[in-house]
Amino acid sequence: MPPILKLPNLDDAIRRYVAGESIPTIADSLGCSRTGFTNALRRAGVSIRTSSEAGLIVWSQLTPEERAAQTSAAHQARRGAIDPPERRMARARTRYARCLHSSPMEHRLADVLRLAGVSVEQQFPLGGYNIDVAADVLSVAVEMTTGSWQSSKQSNPVFRQRTEYILNQGWCVVFVLKASIEHLPYATEHLLSFLNAVSNDKSLLGKYGVVPGHPKYKPISCRKLDGLPRIEGF
Repeated sequence: MPPILKLPNLDDAIRRYVAGESIPTIADSLGCSRTGFTNALRRAGVSIRTSSEAGLIVWSQLTPEERAAQTSAAHQARRGAIDPPERRMARARTRYARCLHSSPMEHRLADVLRLAGVSVEQQFPLGGYNIDVAADVLSVAVEMTTGSWQSSKQSNPVFRQRTEYILNQGWCVVFVLKASIEHLPYATEHLLSFLNAVSNDKSLLGKYGVVPGHPKYKPISCRKLDGLPRIEGF
């Protein structure tokens, strides 16, 4: 059995530890080993902090500038990193299972479509992506936005890549632009017309369309989708 470390100023060391100083810092200042000091704390009945608790204390002691530097470094390290397909697919399945990132309007639309007899799933996983509302039997991805092409998620650089991927899986994509709960019946009417067209003509699969979510909004084409096949009339 290793000899028991005896510290004449143990009470002061305990006070320093409880106040937030780390075990390495205190042990080094006392000229003893970190293991020996940890054992002395336990014998004194002091609860040893977990690594997470220790990290929170360190974070709380940083200045705003130091915190900004740390988060900037973390973001820089993450920026440009590409998750492997398996991880993205697993994340998409988790979002689907827990119905994460679904908006109230998507819930309302899904309910309305079900009442109309359309089988739909929310946050349906397709590869590494999640579809807002999926008419899975028809292979139609319904993507909703409250804004125009320029002011919504369609301005994201990944937008075309995502759309192209869904089309290449043999699905249709229909964008409901300027959608709102107030005008949901109007949008649903146009959406059901789109779904009916796809149901009657399977050659439309692999193409996209646009329907208005607001009676005063006339859908226009999106330059980011130039070159992708679009369904005539939508």
